[in-house]
Amino acid sequence: MRHKKDDRKIAVEIKSFSGASLITEFHHALGQFLDYQMALDVQEPERVLYLALPEDAWEMIAARDLPKAAIRKFNVRVLVYHPEKETVIKWLD
Repeated sequence: MRHKKDDRKIAVEIKSFSGASLITEFHHALGQFLDYQMALDVQEPERVLYLALPEDAWEMIAARDLPKAAIRKFNVRVLVYHPEKETVIKWLD
């Protein structure tokens, strides 16, 4: 999904985290995010990529050391959303 935020071009990779294992889902989402980031770096370097996570998944991820470290190491920008209300709760740059 492509949008603009504060006059910046962005792309958003939306994940639902519907699988049985939060960590497995996170690793899958991180791998996809990194693939998309590499593609954007080549095709649209001005576009900023965000990984959109549902609020409940974000709360569990933010409470664990390994996912937090991966987010920092790979400079993952996170958009936290409320799935039922379809609203953005917070942007984490």
